[in-house]
Amino acid sequence: MFILEGLFKTINDVPKQAISMTIKQILKSNSIICSVPDKRKAEAVKGAVEAEISPNIHSSIMQSHRDTWLYLDKISCITFKIIKPSV
Repeated sequence: MFILEGLFKTINDVPKQAISMTIKQILKSNSIICSVPDKRKAEAVKGAVEAEISPNIHSSIMQSHRDTWLYLDKISCITFKIIKPSV
């Protein structure tokens, strides 16, 4: 997956260990701070902000958390209905 997204050039460049968390575990946090640069996550950002909460749109669940912060660049929110950034 990370190779397909362009984060790593080859399988040998992928770290041997990583931290992964379930949505359930993330929602237990006091605060969620989410930094989302780049266009490849624009649909997930749109789901987090504009979609109804649904198991089909994983990022939408962040709307249910009482203290969620999204830090976006212009290109990551290019699909928003409410914002049309000039890029």
